[in-house]
Amino acid sequence: MTSSQDSTIKSVRGQLSDHQLQWLKFLPATMELGGKLLLCHGTPENDEEYLLTKVSASGVASRSAEDLEEMLAGIEFEVILCGHDHTQAEVRLPSGRMVLNPGSVGLPAFTDELPLPHEIAVGSPHARYSILEQSRLGWSAEHCEVEYDWERAAETAVRSGRSDWGHWLRTGLSA
Repeated sequence: MTSSQDSTIKSVRGQLSDHQLQWLKFLPATMELGGKLLLCHGTPENDEEYLLTKVSASGVASRSAEDLEEMLAGIEFEVILCGHDHTQAEVRLPSGRMVLNPGSVGLPAFTDELPLPHEIAVGSPHARYSILEQSRLGWSAEHCEVEYDWERAAETAVRSGRSDWGHWLRTGLSA
C-alpha cells in the first residue's frame, strides 16, 4: 500500500462508525445478479488489479478484447461490471459478453504507485455513471456525465489535508 492510499484509508476509517466498518468488512468481493451479471471492483480475482486498463513501463493503456477474453476465461456471465480505474468504458467481447466500467461519481483522476507509478485522469470533474438495460436485442448501456458541486468537494478534500484530491476533483486531471 502506498503512503497516499494509507493516508486515505486512515482518513476514511476515522469518519466511519464501528457499525459501518463491520458492514463493509463483510461485503463480498464480487456479486452475482440474476445469473447474468458479475460485479467486481477490480478483476473478478483481484480487487486491486484493473480489468479494462493495463499499466506497464510504457504507461497506461486499454486492454484489448482478446486480453479480456483470456482474463475472463471460465467466467460465463453476460455482463461483467468493474471499476477501480474510475474510467467509464464499455467493451464488447468476441464471445458476445460486455465488460462495463460505469465510471466514478467521486474521483475523476488519481495517481498510484502500484503496480508501477502511473496516473489516470478522465479530463473533466463531472460525475460519471452508467445505466445498464437488457432488451430482447441484448444488453445496452447509457453512459451519463453530470455536473455537481465539485468545487465544494475539492474544498472539503483540501481542508482534510488532501490537496491532491482537491486538484483531481476540481479538474479531472492528475497533474
